[in-house]
Amino acid sequence: MSRHVVITPVQPKGHAVRFYLCGDAELTRTGAAGWQINDRPRAGATTEWVDHGPFNLSIPLMLDGISEQPFDSPVSVEPDIARVKSWETRASGAMQPPVVKVTGPVDHGNHKWVVSSVDWMAALRHPTNGHRWQQELTLVLLQYVPPTVTLAKTSPAKAAQERQASGGSSTGSVRRYTVKSGDTLPSIAAKLLGSASDWPKIAQLNGIRDSRSLKAGQVLKIPA
Repeated sequence: MSRHVVITPVQPKGHAVRFYLCGDAELTRTGAAGWQINDRPRAGATTEWVDHGPFNLSIPLMLDGISEQPFDSPVSVEPDIARVKSWETRASGAMQPPVVKVTGPVDHGNHKWVVSSVDWMAALRHPTNGHRWQQELTLVLLQYVPPTVTLAKTSPAKAAQERQASGGSSTGSVRRYTVKSGDTLPSIAAKLLGSASDWPKIAQLNGIRDSRSLKAGQVLKIPA
């Protein structure tokens, strides 16, 4: 069985990084499932089921520029180190750090993940320029669970009142936008409306109830 793990940014898309798996990945849950009692002084207590939180995945890895190279021709892993470090922060213009996928002999790797932390450990360096040929690290990932958009229903009469109050019509004050790969409702709102917090306006206008249903190529109506 291959001991290699490949991690690839998918939202937005980015360069994949190939690692050597140094041990067993550890999969845990955040929070514990169970029944919760909600006290209501006037109406009596109720019980509510609280489910597990997202998964945590801790993976011991190595960036290896020696083992698979021709004899006496190691390569620097500094470019891959820089890519891994970039997964912890958001790029310029992005709303959040990248979402990644994991390919390789890791349980539950089929989920999408975000980087929670990176623990940099032992490294083997070039004797003169200090560039790293090998770098051990432990990568801690948190399962990515996107928010679900739930919109309150608006009656036809109220919608007509709102359109009249705004001085617009249902079709005369909108633009069209084609969704691109990596777009989210907040990023589209930030780009076209000037504020990421205005994304509910786009969702309401397009009848979007789940932000995860957004797909590249989809045409959205954008309020003026």
